[in-house]
Amino acid sequence: MLRAFDLQQVLSRVAGHDPEALPVETASAAIAASVDPVTAVEQVALRDALGRVLGSDVISSIDVPAYDNSAMDGYALRAADLAANGDTRLAVVGTALAGTAFSGEVGAGQ
Repeated sequence: MLRAFDLQQVLSRVAGHDPEALPVETASAAIAASVDPVTAVEQVALRDALGRVLGSDVISSIDVPAYDNSAMDGYALRAADLAANGDTRLAVVGTALAGTAFSGEVGAGQ
């Protein structure tokens, strides 16, 4: 069963929370009073849109990319191969481009 908490209750459990800090409701009211709401929408050329607020959602008519993809740069290694002190040298044994699984194995020292 989910229990409902207000923000103040949640913050009171956070390490370093200052109970004398500005209450959330007061901070929200101050922020709302200091900004002007967007009341009109206009169309501008793409190059003129820098720094503006988008007036409606932009939805692509096609999937980009056209397949499930989670692109990420990185390296795989075995933690047991890392030296406790100093540098560790490992051999690069392969590459896997975005959308393609690595077909090899990572062995000792690789």
